[in-house]
Amino acid sequence: MSGASIFVDGKRVPATGPIPVTVGTHALRVTHPQYRDFVRFVDVTFDQKVSIDVDMKRYPVVADSMRQDRKDVTPVEPVRTGGVLPRPWYREWWAVAGFGALVLTGTMAIAYYTDPGVGADRKVVVDEQ
Repeated sequence: MSGASIFVDGKRVPATGPIPVTVGTHALRVTHPQYRDFVRFVDVTFDQKVSIDVDMKRYPVVADSMRQDRKDVTPVEPVRTGGVLPRPWYREWWAVAGFGALVLTGTMAIAYYTDPGVGADRKVVVDEQ
């Protein structure tokens, strides 16, 4: 298949004919832009030739057919100020400062209402005799 790439153990190999490999298990991957990848582990023993039938399945939707079916639609561009996209509201200084003030106030309120204070130890009776 023209346009396909063959990888053995993660290294690209030319698809000109038989691929010589060492004895053992090898990872085979065949890729093509319009087909799903074919991935298999192949066990090769000494003095053996392995023939593999690569059955690649075509993607259900291919970008080329989508381009042909596309209607002329004008893309919506964001409003640019001086060629720069505007910052989102949560990155503005007032949003960051407001969030920081909210966290600080909440932390102070939790600390104030949950801390019994230094004098709380005097009020607790540990051992009554």
